Amino acid sequence: MLTISNLRIEYQKNPLRMDELSPRFSYELTGGSARQSACRIRVVSESGEDVWGSRFVASGEIIQPKTRF
Repeated sequence: MLTISNLRIEYQKNPLRMDELSPRFSYELTGGSARQSACRIRVVSESGEDVWGSRFVASGEIIQPKTRF
């Protein structure tokens, strides 16, 4: 099973706030031989509410995939 680690947003680890409309994400995938073929990023608050989400992107990029809300 693939696991996401070393998540960064706009080159920062755990930023407290973000004012970018289309923030750049990067991450590492570990734990298997499978490869990413698409992604969709969701940001969820501690209470479980959706805060931000990207569209589905057919891409294997893990460094700043072109995601847009």
